[in-house]
Amino acid sequence: MAALVWPRLALFCLLPLGVVAEARDDGGFWLGDGSFRAHVAADADGLREKYGPRFDSIRVDRVEGGGVEFLGEEGLVDEFSSRWSPPPGYDEGFEGGFLKIGVGLLRRMRVTPYRFWDQYPVLQAATTELVERSALQAVFEQRLDAGRWRYLYRKTIAVDPSRGRVEISYEFQNTGRECISFDQYNHNWLCMERGQPWVFATSLRSGIQWLGAASAVAGGMRFEKTPAAPLYFTAEQRERPLLGWARCSDGRREVTMIARLPVSRLSIFLKDGFLAPEIFGAFRAEPGESVSWKRIYIFRAGREALPGKGERQDQVLLPVLPSS
Repeated sequence: MAALVWPRLALFCLLPLGVVAEARDDGGFWLGDGSFRAHVAADADGLREKYGPRFDSIRVDRVEGGGVEFLGEEGLVDEFSSRWSPPPGYDEGFEGGFLKIGVGLLRRMRVTPYRFWDQYPVLQAATTELVERSALQAVFEQRLDAGRWRYLYRKTIAVDPSRGRVEISYEFQNTGRECISFDQYNHNWLCMERGQPWVFATSLRSGIQWLGAASAVAGGMRFEKTPAAPLYFTAEQRERPLLGWARCSDGRREVTMIARLPVSRLSIFLKDGFLAPEIFGAFRAEPGESVSWKRIYIFRAGREALPGKGERQDQVLLPVLPSS
């Protein structure tokens, strides 16, 4: 579990006059205004109890705008070193522990490959601190100093209500003596209207070849109904594009995700009422080196017609990227 150092005074001292800081009982808070806002949560204990030592506890768990709730489950929650890329140090044996960025130093228990759902004991928790906050932005820093594994991880969450945009910026600095290689993705738990068709489009190879409940539209799939059971698709992106995007819509809400990173994989998880497109990035940081990347989300509310089943669409348009 990542230990959270939460300076309560810092939540309010950086707010401009006239802005009311709204905090929830779980220690989280809202960024944005009355027209569009995002809730930042940091309940590490609750995440670990539910999922084990897996996720970065700092996350956007709710986004509201135009009378619509866009996120479900745990929202925009990040994970490092999942099933596709074992955590640094895991394959080296049982001595000294292995590194799970976002959580800390964990202990290997079995000879089996790493499994993200296992309850690995936490030998040393990373420490996370809120270092800056305004009405529209929050900055967190996480540190770990565990012998051979040391890092500084900085995460910035910014909200632009006028554009319905949430931007998450990441910077990872390897402050230790070992090279650190990892992958990272955001689970992207998006609400989709129950009983309504969903449309998913992407600039990446989706890996979906055929599904009886869906048809091809605009570079992706139109799902005619909620699957009876959870579905999971995944496809490696061998070309390693430096940008990938995905768009999801159910006619009431639309979410466009832009990942500015070296894309290694796209996975799609479907569950009753939720669609989770996961864009993975692959990274390597030598001792003393920093790597950075960004995820941009554009949320739109409103009733719009979806592409018809089997309707031909000539091209998929890449959204205009916000300036860096």
